[in-house]
Amino acid sequence: MRRGEIWVVSRLGSKRSVVIVGHDTLTAERDAVLTAPLSDVMPVRIAEPALRDSTGMSVGSPGHPCSVR
Repeated sequence: MRRGEIWVVSRLGSKRSVVIVGHDTLTAERDAVLTAPLSDVMPVRIAEPALRDSTGMSVGSPGHPCSVR
């Protein structure tokens, strides 16, 4: 498991499923498991820290020069 990944194990019906939640670059290479962005799993009321550049744009947001695609 890489740093930044969160493993969630839960029972869905009669199947036991593992969900790996984290940044797209951590989860994109995993074809055999269900992955979900952290923002889809965490309640909205929890504030997530953001890293911003000198212009105030969130690093990692779509369109940012440092975004990994």
